[in-house]
Amino acid sequence: MLYGSASSPMKRLYEKGTRNLIAISKSQVPDALRDILASGNKSKDIIIAVVEAIASTALYAHVADRYASMGVMKDLVRIFTDHPDFRSYAVSIAMDAIWNLVEVVGQKAVESMASDQAVVVALRKPFETVIKKGYKLDDKCLRNELAILMNYVIIEKKSH
Repeated sequence: MLYGSASSPMKRLYEKGTRNLIAISKSQVPDALRDILASGNKSKDIIIAVVEAIASTALYAHVADRYASMGVMKDLVRIFTDHPDFRSYAVSIAMDAIWNLVEVVGQKAVESMASDQAVVVALRKPFETVIKKGYKLDDKCLRNELAILMNYVIIEKKSH
């Protein structure tokens, strides 16, 4: 109870960050990661490394706000449509990155996804694929995460 019962370690990380996350937020690293992801690079290794970096750095609110305002969410959703295997590691880490952004940024992240109408359409195909071909527990978790994410986006007036 060093910091009190009202402040969880994750909440402190979201709000205060670490010295490395603070330095990253003041640098051009988020912009570079977004540019690499948006470039449509087909190398799986590069995509996975970039998405892992985005997921890790999105745990600090200032960096996550930058990602949300830059439109990284739609690029993360594109990973779902680019990978034919919904069980791939790239899809899994992309979903983690999306949820990190939604948890840290909140409504603003969902609004950034809703402003691009192609996101809802892009999420539909992987959702249907998971429903048709998924039978494992991980597949059901992915299905539920996609359903919640689609509901969040559809609720926003910008998506209509």
